[in-house]
Amino acid sequence: MVVFSPLEQFEIVSLVGLRFKSLDFSFTNSSTLLLVCFFILFFSSRLVSLNGHGYIIPTRTQSFVESAYKFISSMVFENLGKAGQLYFPFIFALFIFLLLCNLLGLIPYSYTITSHFIVTFSLSLVIWVGKLCIGFQKHGIRLFALLLPSGVPVAIIPFFCGC
Repeated sequence: MVVFSPLEQFEIVSLVGLRFKSLDFSFTNSSTLLLVCFFILFFSSRLVSLNGHGYIIPTRTQSFVESAYKFISSMVFENLGKAGQLYFPFIFALFIFLLLCNLLGLIPYSYTITSHFIVTFSLSLVIWVGKLCIGFQKHGIRLFALLLPSGVPVAIIPFFCGC
């Protein structure tokens, strides 16, 4: 494969075309790498969890996963406290997923999923909506008062809502 332009690696190429009226449900290189990331995460987590029983001394893979677990757990605890451990599985899965996607993008002639705006926008939108839902559940309408710095003029309050 010869790359003529450095930007060709960011193009979405349709591998299997699926159209329904005016909608395009094609299977692309982006969706292929997304599935590859998912299967690598799924099978590596199964491999670590199944082979880990009965060993007194952990394998290298187990040591790597345990150190990643401890690193992310301590980071969540330092930023969110003890109550934040409830959200640790989501944060851990998101961190490992983004790490794997970006590492796979370093392979020559590979494709980086996170290079597209829609992927990063979708992930951030899910996190933002989740943050607002949890905030409304815990604080109600007072959430907006918690998000505003003290002494903000009333005229610019709409620019601060949802931050």
